[in-house]
Amino acid sequence: MRGHNNDLETRYNQIIEKVYPQIENHSCGILHTVIHIILQKDKHSANYICTFFKISKSTSLEEDFNFGDKVIHKPVELHFQQFIPQQSQKDKIMKTWIVLIACFLVGALGCIKFLENTQKREEKRQGRNNGRTPEAEKLVPVVSPQPVTAALCLVVPASVASNIKDQPRINTYLIETLIDKASYFMCTKLENVESLKLEFTHEDIRNIGENREVFVRVDIINGQEMIGKTSTYILKRNLSSSGEGNIVILAPLKNLSGLEKFYCV
Repeated sequence: MRGHNNDLETRYNQIIEKVYPQIENHSCGILHTVIHIILQKDKHSANYICTFFKISKSTSLEEDFNFGDKVIHKPVELHFQQFIPQQSQKDKIMKTWIVLIACFLVGALGCIKFLENTQKREEKRQGRNNGRTPEAEKLVPVVSPQPVTAALCLVVPASVASNIKDQPRINTYLIETLIDKASYFMCTKLENVESLKLEFTHEDIRNIGENREVFVRVDIINGQEMIGKTSTYILKRNLSSSGEGNIVILAPLKNLSGLEKFYCV
C-alpha cells in the first residue's frame, strides 16, 4: 500500500505544481477555478460538479477552505496551521488544501488527463522554441515500395493460347484462366526470365494441334506478390485486382527442354 500512497502523493504534488501558479493571486472562487483548470477540456463536467455542489465563482478563500469538510475531513495538523501568523503562508496552505478537494471531486481520471494535456502543451511549446514540433520528431517518412513487374511464364494448350492470339494486353480474368489451364508455370523477376533456354517454333498456334504446348509470357505490373510463388492458387490469390498484363511471348514450344525451373501442375 505504501507504493500506492507514494504514487498518489506524487500525482498530487504534480497537480499543485501546475495549478498553484494559476491561483496564487486569486482571493475568491478558488475551488471553482481549480475544477475548471483540471477539467479544462470538459467544461460540461466542470459546470456540472460546480452546480451540484453549489461551488461559486464568488466564494471567499475561507468558504472554499471550509467547504472541504463536506468532502473530506482536514487532518488535525491542518487545523493548527490555520493559526500561522504570516498571511501569505496561511493562504498557500489553504489553497493547496482546496486543490486537493478539487482533485477529489473531479476524480483520478480528470487529474491524469490534466497532467497529460499539460505535458503535451509544454512539449509542443518547447518544440516550437527549438524550431520543430514533437510530432515532427516522431514522424518517420513512409516510403511506398516501388511497383515490381513480374514475368508470369506459363505452358498452356494451344486451344487456350489461341483465344489470346491477337490480344497484346489481357485482363485479370484471362490471366487467371491461363493459370488454371497451365501444365507448367513460373513467376519471376524480369532479369531472371532472360536466362531461360527455351526453343520455339514459328508455327501459327491456330493451325497446330489443340493439345500442343504453347509458351506464354505475361508481364504484370505490381506483380511483386506473385514472384516466387509455388502454387497456382497462391498465384491467383496474389494477382492484383488491377493486374492487367502485357503479352510478351506467345509461341509454340519445340520441346519441353528448359522447363527445369518451372513448377509442374
